[in-house]
Amino acid sequence: MSGGNYSYDPNDYQSGGNQAGNGRRYFFIGCIVASVVTPIVLGFVCCGGLVVFGMNEFAKQVIASVEDDPTFQREIGEEATASVNWGHLFSDDEEMDQFFFDVEGENGSGMVEVIDGDTTIEKATLHKDGREWELNLKKVDLLGEIEE
Repeated sequence: MSGGNYSYDPNDYQSGGNQAGNGRRYFFIGCIVASVVTPIVLGFVCCGGLVVFGMNEFAKQVIASVEDDPTFQREIGEEATASVNWGHLFSDDEEMDQFFFDVEGENGSGMVEVIDGDTTIEKATLHKDGREWELNLKKVDLLGEIEE
C-alpha cells in the first residue's frame, strides 16, 4: 500500500532506558515482598489446617466417650457427629481446659461442653434446648485409646 502518510520521528518515543530500570526495580521489590510474605501465609495455612484436623479428631474422641450414655442416645442419637464450636472455644470467659462441640444425630442436635484433664476427658455436659445433662463417660485417653 502506498500513498499513506506514515512518518517516523524518533523524538515521539522515549528511549525506554529509564522505564526499563523502573520495571526491574519493581520486579526486584515484588520478589523480596513475595519471598517474605509467602512463607508466613503458608505457615498460617498449614498450622491452621493442623489445628482444625486435631480438633476434629478430638471431637471424634468426645463422641466415642459419650456415645453409650442413655441421655446422649435419647437426646442426640446413636449415630452422632461432632464439630468444634469455635465461637465458644475462643470466648473470653471460658477456661483453657474447656472445649465445646456441636453434636448432631438422628434425634436432634445440641452442644457438648468438655472439661479435659491432663490425658483424659474429665467431664462432659450436654446442652440442648436450654437444658443440660452431665454425661457418663467412657474414659478416653486424649491420645486416642479407650480405657475400659
